[in-house]
Amino acid sequence: MLGGSLARGDADEASDVDLGVFYRWTDPPSIEALRSLARELDSAGAATLSDFGGWGPWIDGGAWLSVEGQRVDWIYRDLERVASIVKDCQSGRFVSDYQPGHPHGFHSFIYFGEVAIGRIIEDPSGALGRLKAATTPFPSPLRGAIQERFGWEARFSLQTAAKAADRGDAVYVVGCMFRAIACLVQVLFALNEQPFTNEKGAVRAVDGLEHRPDRFAEQYRLPCRR
Repeated sequence: MLGGSLARGDADEASDVDLGVFYRWTDPPSIEALRSLARELDSAGAATLSDFGGWGPWIDGGAWLSVEGQRVDWIYRDLERVASIVKDCQSGRFVSDYQPGHPHGFHSFIYFGEVAIGRIIEDPSGALGRLKAATTPFPSPLRGAIQERFGWEARFSLQTAAKAADRGDAVYVVGCMFRAIACLVQVLFALNEQPFTNEKGAVRAVDGLEHRPDRFAEQYRLPCRR
């Protein structure tokens, strides 16, 4: 399944190609076979490939490749686990865990979002097609749960930031402000019934939502330096 910015339609010249590699935990593909394929495809000869679970409990694992100068990421996904999370999301249930690479945490509904926006490339059993169909329409219980949870956290983060500011604790204040903004992004995505997949670029993406505060993204954007 093609994912990331290419699947969302907002890729630029610096975007990677993100490929979700779905597998069944009861019958996973051979890591050695995947490693051999990665070496064959990687034109730079520096492919990095992990075992299942090698990148943490939610990211799972994958590979970083350079194919004819294009960065390509393989990202493992346990099909049964993703299906279970999609079912939870339909009932408004989700969890959030600490995960490197996700400064606001990894929210289980990211799996739901990945399937919702993903473009199926190969699906011999039809499992991905059935899973994708289960993400439409956006579940009302999930929308309500996200708005309630993160609306509360945004307010709480601002309150704790104010106390830390009085003590001159700048690092803590910055952390609280990031969480408050990240929570507001979650609320806005849910309000617009848009699937969420990553913090990266999410503030900018708010500009494309129908229901949003005026100048929301503009207030938090830094000049881009390359």
